[in-house]
Amino acid sequence: MGLIFISVFFTSCTEEVNVNTIGPPVNVVYCLLNPGENVQYLRIGRSYNGASESLLTSPHSDSISWMEKFTVYIEEWDDNQELGNIFYFSPDTETVKDSGFFPIEGLSVFKSSFIPKPLHTYSIYVHFENDDKISSARTTIPGDIIVHDPKPIPGRKINLQSGSSFTIRWEPAEKAGVYQTFFKIIYEEKTSTDIRFNNISFNSQIFTEFAHSQLIEKTISGNRFFDECTIQIDSTVEATREIINVSFEMYIGGEEFGLYLFSQLNGNYLSSAFSEYSNIKNGIGIFSSINKYELTNLQLSNTTLDELAYGDKTRHLGFLDHYGKR
Repeated sequence: MGLIFISVFFTSCTEEVNVNTIGPPVNVVYCLLNPGENVQYLRIGRSYNGASESLLTSPHSDSISWMEKFTVYIEEWDDNQELGNIFYFSPDTETVKDSGFFPIEGLSVFKSSFIPKPLHTYSIYVHFENDDKISSARTTIPGDIIVHDPKPIPGRKINLQSGSSFTIRWEPAEKAGVYQTFFKIIYEEKTSTDIRFNNISFNSQIFTEFAHSQLIEKTISGNRFFDECTIQIDSTVEATREIINVSFEMYIGGEEFGLYLFSQLNGNYLSSAFSEYSNIKNGIGIFSSINKYELTNLQLSNTTLDELAYGDKTRHLGFLDHYGKR
């Protein structure tokens, strides 16, 4: 399940949400505000009754899209609950949409240029002009997160020896509900004809956490690190490899996104997850936020580098030890 969180991040609001309902269709609003981006996206459609058509045949675009006109805007409220800016959305005609079961022309994506602010509250409104209905929702952007380990302090290194583990420690962000951590190990690969840079990436499980007053700790297994090296590196390429940099990333989702993923992580299908949790009034869907915390220029410990160079699992990969030797 570790890929769900990231896939939702990177597809953002451009992917079709498959919501099967019985009865009249209702509008679906899907939006994850991102303080790390200066353009925000949202997806508007309607529920699709899969039982009404053959699941072997792609539905018509008008089965998942509202054909009527509507206005979309977001209000920004500060921490004193005073109304500030109002951001209007327009159709996005530039985003490349994935092909698949649902017709591309049915994927209605909208965008607006602004940067959400931490601990500010945002209200979304979708006004359907023909029947004068409004769908709405509200979310608060999580505050800052404080990471204690890893930390780019001189002399502090990440130890991932076999049989040991590294503990990630942080103080949770206010108004956050879900987290996932990643390590990316960047290395230089030299062959007789080429020099290139590659990376080894491994992540934690997605987990939800709604308490904001306690230190959170998650461990990364050293054994898993060496397993990932053997899986992700092409051992058929004879090369000398050297660790260049280590980066740490943490993806943080708002409370509503945490509640939504909590349903998924507990074994429910997407359709039932929406029926159990949706913060869209007069509709279904999710209005929440995502963000990324990142550290670079971290280092692996000398003992980790030496095991990478000489250990039974990875000696054949040609890594240099902490002296830069083989």
